[in-house]
Parts: sequence; C-alpha cells; structure tokens
Amino acid sequence: MFKKIAASLLVAGSILLAGCGKSIEFRNTEIVNGAVYEKGANQPLTGEVTNFPERLLAFQVGHNDLFDTLNRLLSLIGNTTDGVLGQNLLCTITVDKGRLDGPVTCFTPRSTVVRYQARYAGGTFEGETTVFSQDGKRTLAIGHLKGGLLDGELEVLHPETGKPLYRADYKANQTEGTIESFSAKTGKRVLSAGSVAGKYDGQMQRYSEQGELIYRGTYASGVKVGLHEEFYPDSGKPSVSAEWANGQLNGVVKQWNAQGTLVEEATYKDGVKVVARPEPRTAGSDDCVSKMAAEYRKEAGKAAVVRAGMLDEWAAMCRQL
Repeated sequence: MFKKIAASLLVAGSILLAGCGKSIEFRNTEIVNGAVYEKGANQPLTGEVTNFPERLLAFQVGHNDLFDTLNRLLSLIGNTTDGVLGQNLLCTITVDKGRLDGPVTCFTPRSTVVRYQARYAGGTFEGETTVFSQDGKRTLAIGHLKGGLLDGELEVLHPETGKPLYRADYKANQTEGTIESFSAKTGKRVLSAGSVAGKYDGQMQRYSEQGELIYRGTYASGVKVGLHEEFYPDSGKPSVSAEWANGQLNGVVKQWNAQGTLVEEATYKDGVKVVARPEPRTAGSDDCVSKMAAEYRKEAGKAAVVRAGMLDEWAAMCRQL
C-alpha cells in the first residue's frame, strides 16, 4: 500500500512540475527589458520557447570566441559549408522568470537538424557547448564556458575525419596550459606549446605533417628566450641554432646545410650582429707581412695597391709559418 501511495505522489508531483512551465512559440512572446514574456502576460515567462531566433540570444565573449575559432579553422582547411555564423538559426530555449536559464538547442531553419547545443545559468552561458556539422551528424567543436567565458578545454574536430584540429585549455577566456594543433591531412600533431594568460610560455615544439620535429624553443610571457633550434624534416639534422634573450637574438647563431655542414656562424647582441675584430698579429708577423708585400710589388709593380684583405690573408699565412 505504501509503495502505491508513494508512486501516486510521484506521478502527481511530476504533473505539478510540468505545469509550472509552458512551451510556446516565439511569435507568441514579447521581450521587455531583456526578459521574455508571453504576449499579454504581466509576469515573465517560465518554460520553453520554440523557434527563438538565435540572433536574439544573450551572447557572451566566450561563446563568440568559440565560434570564431571554429570558423577560422574551417576556413583554413577550405571548408565553407560547416560554419555556423550568419546561418539565422532557430532555437528552443528554456527561461526562468523571463531569463535564459537551462538548455539551448539551435536548429537549421525549417528542419530538425541540430547545429549546436549549449546551456545557460542565470542568463550566462555555463558548461558545455557542442557544435555540429551542417547535416547535424558530426561533432565539430566541444567547448566549456564559465560565466560566459571559455574556461576548460576547447577542442575543434575535422568535419570529415573527426580527428582533432585544435585543442587548448582556457581560463577566463585566455589560453592557460597546453595548446595543440594538428595536420588536417595526416591528423598528426604539428604544434605543442605551453601558455599562461593567453601568451606562449614554456617549451614549444613544431612538427611536420608527418610528425618529424622541425623546431623547438622556449618562450616566457610570449617572447623567445634561450636556445631555439630548427631541423630538416627528412633527416632530423639541425638547420638553425640560435640563442635568444628578451625576444631578441643574443648569442651565437649557426646555420647548416642539408648535408650537415656548418655554412654560417655569427654572434648577436640585443638583436644586432656583432662584427668580429681582426685577430692581433703576433710578434714578428709584421716583418713577415712586409716581406710578402715586397714580393707582391716585385711582380705587380712598385705602384701596385696592397688591399686590406690581402694584408689579412698574408697575416693569417704568417701565423702558420
């Protein structure tokens, strides 16, 4: 008997809860001072509104940045069909006392194709937002928001393969933690970097589309510091090695050809190349150079000009004698 009574009370409670809100179509509503009302009502609406124009949603920075990131990446891979901006979507929203509060589902007009799902809490985007392809069958992006800002992981997926294109951690709408990018062709990681307050910070590695390391270096608050190296993707041999400080070249810079031969070496200070001074001549070298100059004039004539480069070359030869 007790179980029957409990079941009856549960059903009755469900009916009462269902009666607390109502589902109405957008054309039967009006918005006054940012609150949703049923037409002619004196109290703000609590319930569900269908066919609500997406353009009227209370957007926040994080929501917009999520969609901007998605559309930018789609554009980079040549996809012009799966973007969701400017699509004039229609949404089913949940309101509490006239304010957006609860799940939001947006559809392609005149269809049941879901383009994205999100959630409001007290008029602010909260929790997970999931974006779908034009046909509604593939997930394009999953982001997390708090107080209308990106907070947590944001992942963008390739519309055809479903593999990641971009993955990053956010805090208060700025990257904070790991940032990764992936090749649209191979799906392999092409960038791995750390970030603090929206700026690169820590170790960064770049890879070819086949996954070979082609660069590594360190950043501090968005500027290069320490040793930065580049590599030939086919062999893994170094191509460039440079020392940085405060975002400027500071130290030795070396370059190698594909065969591994050092082709250039220079020293920089505060971003400016330091010109090396000629090595001082050792004792007795002046006499040696003078003799070579005299021999040169015997052959070329007494009026022959002795260039500075010739003197340096003779001085080097004299040091080896």
